[in-house]
Amino acid sequence: MKDGSSYLGQYRYGEPFKSEPIIVLATYQKFDNDTDIVIDNSQKMNELIMINTKDFDRIEITYTEKNSKNYLVTFFCFLYKKIKLK
Repeated sequence: MKDGSSYLGQYRYGEPFKSEPIIVLATYQKFDNDTDIVIDNSQKMNELIMINTKDFDRIEITYTEKNSKNYLVTFFCFLYKKIKLK
């Protein structure tokens, strides 16, 4: 953010076709300007944060291959938790 803090997390949703979209991150961490972890939700799949990208000077989104083992394991664990909660 413009105050020096930053977020690291898995991209879940975002507004399409916007120059400054609002995005949603899951399993996220928030860091202060000294890169110390302020909030750690990296192990909590149900904790989401909505971020307005206009509040950031720099945004980097890295995609993983959907066929990768790590992606599939994470996805199936998420589905299992969703089904189990119902």
